Amino acid sequence: MPPERLGELNSILTSSAEDAGRDPGRLVRLYNVIGSITPVQRDLFHGPAGHWVETLTKLYTSYQMNTFVFWPENDRERQSRVFAEDVVPAVRAALADAATSG
Repeated sequence: MPPERLGELNSILTSSAEDAGRDPGRLVRLYNVIGSITPVQRDLFHGPAGHWVETLTKLYTSYQMNTFVFWPENDRERQSRVFAEDVVPAVRAALADAATSG
């Protein structure tokens, strides 16, 4: 599902949760991200760790995606390590900063 469709689909999820008497804020909105952490940015899911931080932060803040599953396209062990060590803590820090500043 491309990010451009997330707003539309989130509306369906939110409405369905409300219709069922559930709090939409408690929904797990999982997004699979398939790509690679690379030295050069090629597109949304191919680029340096900092680009990944910006992308995931935006997916959280703009589209309410609150859980991510990273599927590295190659060199899975190294990619997973970089994701866990460099991307995840930086996304958490960015989201904490956003929560305290606004």
